[in-house]
Amino acid sequence: MYQKLLLALLALGLPVQQLTAADNTAKGPSAPRLVIGIHIDQLQEEYLRWFMEGFGQEGFKTLLEQGRAYSQVAYQLAEKDNASTTASLQTGCPPSQHGIVAGERFDRKAERMVPILEDPAWLGNYTREKFSPKALKVSTVSDELKNACRESKVFSIGASPEPCLLSAGKKADGVFWIDTRDGAWCTSTYYRDMPRWLEFLNMQNSRASRLDRSWTPKYDASHYRYMPWQEPSPVFFLNRASASFREKPADYRHSPMANADVCEFAAQLLVNERLGQDEYPDLLNLHLEAGCAEAPASQKGAVQLQDLYFRMDEDLGRLLREVDKHVGLDKTLIYLAGTGEYVWPLDQDDKTETFWPERCATLLNLYLTAVYGESHWVLGQSGSQIWLNRELIRSRGLDYGEVCRKAADFLSEMEGIRSVYTAPDLGSGRTRSEQMENSFHKDLSGDLMYQVETGRNLQWESYPQYNRQLRYAQAHTLLVFYGAGITSATINDQVSIFDLAPTLCRLLYIRPPTACQGKVLDLQRK
Repeated sequence: MYQKLLLALLALGLPVQQLTAADNTAKGPSAPRLVIGIHIDQLQEEYLRWFMEGFGQEGFKTLLEQGRAYSQVAYQLAEKDNASTTASLQTGCPPSQHGIVAGERFDRKAERMVPILEDPAWLGNYTREKFSPKALKVSTVSDELKNACRESKVFSIGASPEPCLLSAGKKADGVFWIDTRDGAWCTSTYYRDMPRWLEFLNMQNSRASRLDRSWTPKYDASHYRYMPWQEPSPVFFLNRASASFREKPADYRHSPMANADVCEFAAQLLVNERLGQDEYPDLLNLHLEAGCAEAPASQKGAVQLQDLYFRMDEDLGRLLREVDKHVGLDKTLIYLAGTGEYVWPLDQDDKTETFWPERCATLLNLYLTAVYGESHWVLGQSGSQIWLNRELIRSRGLDYGEVCRKAADFLSEMEGIRSVYTAPDLGSGRTRSEQMENSFHKDLSGDLMYQVETGRNLQWESYPQYNRQLRYAQAHTLLVFYGAGITSATINDQVSIFDLAPTLCRLLYIRPPTACQGKVLDLQRK
């Protein structure tokens, strides 16, 4: 009887949360009162293994040893930054459908890269940054939870705006990040007004003190001994230790201090918004950082990475205690997911070959000038994409597909380029490259997408902040489920980044996001 009624409600497009919450015996285990998503940008699974002996008992060890860990979660994307992977996790589909190809998009009119979530229509609250989630073209887990149950509360917090907005979707109750101008917790007017308790928090002195700190080692030098082949060293990122984050505010968002502030804020939000205190499931997404500006093999990088992971482990342990105190771990589902591939610093070895994207685009423009006449054929480029002047191609009466093919043939002969794909081929699925087609969006991606040979340094003359070494080895991330009766196990079979969204929706008894293509993981609840 229950199943027939449920199917009827689904067919009519009616919410089913009230029914499913009341009929636990018919549907099996009840939905968790609270779901907490812990997203860690540039998380390295091997670092968790290498540093395990240095962790305490209540953070990473609890999640990995008592949770259900999937060690081979395939990204299935060619471009794997924080924004594109976060959106893929929360929608269950690739950028070709959800539209978040990267943290930035190319503005053809301005001929420059701009933040993909930038939206002048919505002012910032306690910030000058203007963002909204309107660039998302499909729904998220958060949106579907609010569709099913308006009484459910959804929040997303972190140091940076992009992942917070993308995991929150368009219907969240609150999205908060830290403004690097003065250290305040801020939001977008796209969402509801700032809660009074948060405004009071912003008025306290802790707001300014965030940026007055500097990153120095927390532990004795002998504690940083877990990086393989690395001798312990007292050397520690000396170029930052003498300066506060106020001098380099962007560094704050990628520091362990920001992670600590996010976890502390999560505990305050848990209490002030009374999350997990009624029969309606709530959702809280956290976004932390695990990147390192120094090469891991260097003494500075080895110590910095361990300090970051050890501090994060303590922060997670404190957060788990607060969740258990106020909600109960048996009533809470916690998942941990890595987002974005690790950004490797430039290899300083003189023997390492370098690829220069700007020079590549300049040479392509010279080639197209030789073929079609002098003009501005190339509008711009990113690390792996080139945007052609489509208006010029149309005005000259040229065949767009032919111009793309000629350009691709030229790039293919360039030293350092492994493969080239054109927009017409990617849009029609003719490339036989699932990763490239997943990362391509017809309205946002370049006219040409290419891959540079792995191991090369990618170096910019105008944008040195994007310099890095290319490594394509990290095609997987980590996904761990803990609490709410989930049985512990380590699963080494390959699953997809798109599988998180439908799995969460199954646990919450709600519909999956509108473009979801992942499969439900078998979590085996008690």
